[in-house]
Amino acid sequence: MAVFNDHNIDQNLSLEGIVSRGVGILSKLKTVLPRKILRTIYISLIFPHLSYCLPIWSGTANSRLKPLQTLQNRAIRYISALPPRTNTDQYFASLNLLKLKDLVTMKIAQFTFKWLNDQLPNRFDLFYTRNNRIHSYSTRQVDDIHQVPYRTSKSQLSFKFRSIQIWNNLPLDIKQSQSVPQLKRKLSKYLKLSHLN
Repeated sequence: MAVFNDHNIDQNLSLEGIVSRGVGILSKLKTVLPRKILRTIYISLIFPHLSYCLPIWSGTANSRLKPLQTLQNRAIRYISALPPRTNTDQYFASLNLLKLKDLVTMKIAQFTFKWLNDQLPNRFDLFYTRNNRIHSYSTRQVDDIHQVPYRTSKSQLSFKFRSIQIWNNLPLDIKQSQSVPQLKRKLSKYLKLSHLN
């Protein structure tokens, strides 16, 4: 499956093309099916493609992500019977769905949580380093993951840089989750509320 748009790739085979096709189906069904069924269609036809390998391919220029967010917003408007250009933030929350950038945060946070709790394969053992391995000072960040400076904007799009940045900036209550399901519940609530404030 092609992940990014490219001038040499058929639009219908690109991720944007596949998502657009799913949104088009919602557009045709929005007046004949109830919201619950339209949401199920979104989960079946659009969500799997948006979330596939998301932590990896999301490390790209915003210009490539923006069209996907636009399509996702359009899908939410169709499901919720909203006029064009209506702000969708509160409707994501009411549908119990996450925006594209929040899906990125969710997926990356789960990976980092698993590393911190030794739930990843051994090949990832040295992927991160905790701050307490670098220094023993009693600071608020002592249990965070050590962030090595990345000098270029391109290198800051790497999975490793973004994952450390996302994890270290999460509220302590979320980082202290006892399991992946608990992490998902707390983080999902936090992300949805962040758009309503």
